[in-house]
Amino acid sequence: MPNPMTGGQSGIVAARIAARETRAAYGHFLFALIAVALGVGALVGVRSFSQSFRTVLLDQARTLMAGDVMVRAPAAQLQALSPRQQAALARLRRRGVRWTRITESVSMVASRVGADPILTSLKAVDPHLYPFAGAVTTQPPHALALLNDHAVLASPDLLLRAGLKPGDSLRVGGQAFRIAGVDVSEPDLLAGGLSIGPRLLLTPGGLRRAGIIVFGSQASARLVFDLAPGAPSLAGVEATLRRAFPQARITDARHVNPTVQRGLDHATTFLSFISLIALLVGALGVANAMHAHLQQRMDTIATLKVMGARGAQILRIYGLQTLALGALGGGMGLLVAAFVVLAFPPLLAPFFPQLPRWNWAWGPAAEGWLAGVLVTLLFTLPSLLRARHIRPALLLRRHMPIDEPSRGRHPWEPLLAGVALLAGVAALAAALTGASWNRAPRIAGFFLLGLAVGCAVLAALAWLLLRMLRTVVEHWSATGRPPVALRHGLANLYRPGSQALAVLTTLGLGVMFTLSVFLLQRAVLLDLQRGTPPGVANVFLIDIPAAQQAAVLHLLAATPGREAPPELLGTVAARLDHHRGLRLASAASMPGGLRVTAGHWWQGLP
Repeated sequence: MPNPMTGGQSGIVAARIAARETRAAYGHFLFALIAVALGVGALVGVRSFSQSFRTVLLDQARTLMAGDVMVRAPAAQLQALSPRQQAALARLRRRGVRWTRITESVSMVASRVGADPILTSLKAVDPHLYPFAGAVTTQPPHALALLNDHAVLASPDLLLRAGLKPGDSLRVGGQAFRIAGVDVSEPDLLAGGLSIGPRLLLTPGGLRRAGIIVFGSQASARLVFDLAPGAPSLAGVEATLRRAFPQARITDARHVNPTVQRGLDHATTFLSFISLIALLVGALGVANAMHAHLQQRMDTIATLKVMGARGAQILRIYGLQTLALGALGGGMGLLVAAFVVLAFPPLLAPFFPQLPRWNWAWGPAAEGWLAGVLVTLLFTLPSLLRARHIRPALLLRRHMPIDEPSRGRHPWEPLLAGVALLAGVAALAAALTGASWNRAPRIAGFFLLGLAVGCAVLAALAWLLLRMLRTVVEHWSATGRPPVALRHGLANLYRPGSQALAVLTTLGLGVMFTLSVFLLQRAVLLDLQRGTPPGVANVFLIDIPAAQQAAVLHLLAATPGREAPPELLGTVAARLDHHRGLRLASAASMPGGLRVTAGHWWQGLP
């Protein structure tokens, strides 16, 4: 009889057999397909939105900083400009570069006598220049033009908490201001330095009138530049500013905000690893389903062997089945990813009003789909290799375990399959880190080690549980009369060929993954609590003017419930040469909770 599995038509015949058997056993793979789809969907959704979001940030970088170039420094450095800095700014202005100063600080805002003050972020802008890019959304429209030294714009949450409305008055630094309108959103919210609580928009003159910016105040400032047509290039303007402001942080519209970039990268890596674990759990489900499917198709495989099929051809048939399952599950995952991408923008809308509702990235979609196919194939590889060695004699021994005929033959194949599986998962983990080639293998190694140890522990616990169950059932059957259905049901969990061990390990991995996220969050919170010194203050008053210090101390002394007298500490922003920026504080004696590990307490500050 000619062998239909040989010759040029073997690939087509293998594909037909694989398709027919997949349709016949679709119920076996439905749950596994859903599991793969969820894993691929989460992975593609997270990475696709991350890339799209990064593209949007770069495209809207000018709007997000309200100009073309931004110089950031403590307010004291940008308020009193040196002659060299003034000359540099004057040269840029003559060449068509406009600039404006934005000052930000925090202060307590009072709505009326006797009401609790509200900690508010203050932002002083020139309404005739700000913003150079984007627009401030206000109610009523164009209310930014109503700003003056006696009028402010308040955010909706400040009005809600203070019980105010446009036209009412509030007090900042003891001075009264009229609320001219509602500050709904500003284009440069992410570029701001101090953002605590509600927002209040005022003019530089109004900020000076409030009197809250004094020496040592916690305030930051930005110089924002707008390049008119014919002005110098971004690179030229940035080079000029770096020479004039060597200690400031300078950003231009060609780059994404570095703080946002780091946060986005860390969140993407963390969520990608979570999605990868979900994908691995789904692939384990496919592996279990394929193992059970091959056990049921042993007669078919043996018959094909009788007809002359070789082991490589058997591997081709069921390998095509696995690839089809991975491809179909990955395709379903892309649909899930589309919903994930749609769900993210509404969550970020309060922070990014310009973010589009739909933005799909094809690169991460292709990567995620390939990852789903690769992981599915890797996890089913051991079962596929065992299926190659099923012999026709199994027609007479169809109830033997599937791995019994191949026991002792090709001992290197399980080792090869395990190495390929670990190497594939490690490569995927390294690719998902987004780190450099020096750091990616290290991060992937830790991930793989943790996953391998977790799976080994779970498998050992599952094996121990099944052994205990077998002992209990056998003892119960010998000493009593358990119900037949219950006895056979429990015995099926540990019978030869049962997939209970793999199923328990897979379920344990899913539970471990969910519990790990919860425990990680709890560990971070507990670490913060343990790192807090005993007796630390739980109420802080920020930026107390010198003229009000005595009144504040008198008020606190008369307040009941204090466990310790208040400490009055002064802080000032500073930068050391050849070192990163830090804050300096002065105190006559060393505050509690501090310990000098080298040197001695410096008495040089008053």
